[in-house]
Amino acid sequence: MLILEGEKDVDRARKMGFTATCWRGGAGNAAKVTLDELEPLAGRDVILVPDNDEPGREAMRIIGAKLLGVLP
Repeated sequence: MLILEGEKDVDRARKMGFTATCWRGGAGNAAKVTLDELEPLAGRDVILVPDNDEPGREAMRIIGAKLLGVLP
């Protein structure tokens, strides 16, 4: 399962045959993602794929920490 930053990236990944998702609102809203929203990913192997910029990398750090249970 790929976690990407935006819907266009998810659409592109799905066209290539990957299972992919993102969160609403892009990089600036990663801190607002709730554990309830991430719960469907429990038990899955995920690969975080940030955009190649600092906001994208920071957003994936936040999402990764939430998935690991480090952040609420």
